[in-house]
Formats: sequence, structure tokens, C-alpha cells
Amino acid sequence: MAQKCPDSIIVTSGYSQGAAVNHRAIEELDQTVQDRIAGVVLYGDTQKVQDKSQIPNFPKDKVKIICQPGDAVCMGTLLVLPAHLTYGVRANEGVEFLVSQIKGAQTKIKARNAKREAEKAAAIVAESVKRVAKTIAA
Repeated sequence: MAQKCPDSIIVTSGYSQGAAVNHRAIEELDQTVQDRIAGVVLYGDTQKVQDKSQIPNFPKDKVKIICQPGDAVCMGTLLVLPAHLTYGVRANEGVEFLVSQIKGAQTKIKARNAKREAEKAAAIVAESVKRVAKTIAA
């Protein structure tokens, strides 16, 4: 997808073991694919402590880790207590983060595309100027 759809914005999220899958998968991606990921939300993150509240080899500002108070899973154990089963009440927090990340990525894409269009237009004008200059010189 990253190559076939260069203006696509990639976001991902995971809960509990899904958060762990995000850690391991994202840290192994090529840098060019990682650069395409606008945001990641991790709920009840089983890898939070082990990975020091980040995804290794990935920008920290693109990641939001959401842990409920009293969730032992977020503290580095695999003990599932009632707090680990209540992330639905915080779903909007992750959505808001991803929406913000998507808007930021859209702005960058628009700027990149505008720059490309301006460069194309400048090349066309430069070519026209060369033709006119040749005609005048002849």
C-alpha cells in the first residue's frame, strides 16, 4: 500500500496483545514505511514497561499509549485485572489523537504535492524561455 498509494495515511491501533503486535511489527518495518505511519494508539500496552513507553526505532511523538489506572498489564505483568477490561471508555482519546495525526499528515502531503506542482510548472516555464531565447538568438 505504501508504494501503490503514496498519499495514503497509515494509522494503527492495538489493545493488549494487539498493542504488543504493533510494537514488534512497527519496529521491524523499513524506515520508508515507518515514515508513512502518522500515528499509533496502544491501549493496555503489554510492552509499555519493557520498551520504555515507546516503540523501539519509531518516533515517540507518533505514539499514544493509553493505560488505565490499576491496569497491571501496563505495569509489566500479564495479570489481567478488571481495569484492563475497561478501555472502551477511553476509545475517544485514541480517536482524537489519530485524527490530529491524520490532519498533520494531510497538511504535509498537500504541501509536498503543491511543491511538486510548482516544480513542474517552473520546469515548463524554463523550457519555454529556452525556446524563446533560441528563437531570438537565431
